[in-house]
Amino acid sequence: MGNRVIANLTTKPGEKLELVRVTKRYGSIVAVDGIDLTVPGGTYCCILGPSGCGKTSTLRMIAGHEAISDGEIVVGASVVNGLPPARRGTAMMFQNYALFPHMSCLDNVAFALKMRGIAKDARHEAAGQMLGMMELADYAERLPAHLSGGQQQRVALARALITEPQLLLLDEPLSALDPFLRIGMRAELKRLQRTLGISFLHVTHSQEEAMALADLVVVMNEGRIAQAGSPRELYNAPTSEFVARFIGGHNVIRLHDKPYALRSDRITVTPQGESEVRSVEFLGNSVKIGLVSPHGALTATQSDSAFFSAPLNPGDAVGVSWRQDDLHPLA
Repeated sequence: MGNRVIANLTTKPGEKLELVRVTKRYGSIVAVDGIDLTVPGGTYCCILGPSGCGKTSTLRMIAGHEAISDGEIVVGASVVNGLPPARRGTAMMFQNYALFPHMSCLDNVAFALKMRGIAKDARHEAAGQMLGMMELADYAERLPAHLSGGQQQRVALARALITEPQLLLLDEPLSALDPFLRIGMRAELKRLQRTLGISFLHVTHSQEEAMALADLVVVMNEGRIAQAGSPRELYNAPTSEFVARFIGGHNVIRLHDKPYALRSDRITVTPQGESEVRSVEFLGNSVKIGLVSPHGALTATQSDSAFFSAPLNPGDAVGVSWRQDDLHPLA
């Protein structure tokens, strides 16, 4: 049993996910408003957006923890709207990990197989292999309270993956970790997704997290999909003022009453001019310069070497310029 679980997890391709006009209403409130989305099998997809945009409701509908109000959820060739979570080919890792505090790591991971009636020796063998895959074999008998946050997260991942899902759903999985550990776990999640070949659907507030992890980024706003595409597509070609501002790294400039996005690293700052430096933030390998200009508030980004070759201070008068073809029109 254990060998079969691990072999299938590392070789079986993931199924495609399709959302067709999926809607979620809570009384008169429309939380998710008729969204269409296709996530190809084997894709790392991040759903990104502000609080209340509908991203977690979308994830919970896919998982089967929320009933959909309208539309269809299709995993592979099957419409799964009416199926219970255990029969959807999906597994969900919750934000708080939801580990059983009185169970060992081994029993936490084996729990889903216990619910399926798998014999104790077989489920423990499979759970042990999953813990080994997460580099936690030496922690099998520990209780969750005796683990670090990152170790608890890996136990929760092992527990979800042992069910052989075609789609792993992750609700803000890194939000409880400190910044240093978060970066390490980002790399671990991406490695796991590539190794397993299944789709990961990952809800996050963090633009940096989505850009670092995703093959496909879906930006939501007010219950709708504002834009979906690769991280590079969204960063270089946002389609709306909302996406440009939310993804970050852009200024929105109005010329002839039309909005344009301008990347902060495409602004040239020169001594003397009609603009003023308002703030300077050293970020390690770059420096962010806040400006007040005739075009409104702007942010410019320079490499640390470029900035410190001619450093600026708040209150300095400067000129700002950019190439015309660096302006990207917005809808």
